[in-house]
Amino acid sequence: VMLLLKLIFHRQDTQELLKKLLEREKPETP
Repeated sequence: VMLLLKLIFHRQDTQELLKKLLEREKPETP
């Protein structure tokens, strides 16, 4: 399972998802 998680985290799709989550948590401010 850890290997799968590592692979997913390394994927760009996951990075984009994380970024979206972060954006939702924080307001859109420069």
